[in-house]
Amino acid sequence: MKFLLAAALTFACFATAMAQEPSYTSDDEMALQQCIEAVNDTNNSKEPTDTASMHDCIGAASGLCQDVPGGDSTQGMTACNQREQAWWDQYLNSNYADLQASLEPAVFDSLKTAQRAWLKFRDADCAFADALWQGGTIRSVMASACMMNATATRAVELANTLNETSH
Repeated sequence: MKFLLAAALTFACFATAMAQEPSYTSDDEMALQQCIEAVNDTNNSKEPTDTASMHDCIGAASGLCQDVPGGDSTQGMTACNQREQAWWDQYLNSNYADLQASLEPAVFDSLKTAQRAWLKFRDADCAFADALWQGGTIRSVMASACMMNATATRAVELANTLNETSH
């Protein structure tokens, strides 16, 4: 029983910290937009051997953020991850809305069910990362990196789905 209470409190603290994510900056947006545009340019080039993936853009803004003074501290890395996650979350929501507008209602209902399940999985998986590193100074970095990576990966999946369904 004590374990369940401790786990619930840990998750509540984690969820509260995630709810207070900082917004992304114009520098974050520029880094991620430039990366995605470079991927699209590469994939649209006439060279059949040139391929790139939007997955390669995950961490682009966070990495640049961590290179500035203070960005390499535990607090700085966590904030950088949270800022980038906020951008990917906005990108995910934009792709989700575009899919809602373009898919047949029954197909979109399937996506909605999947998205709700994915959100529960992401939050539970990242709560696990938070609990795994409990007591360590790296805890917030690992938990924020989990949220950023999971959100970005899902955003890329929805962007790819949107691209596939629009052709």
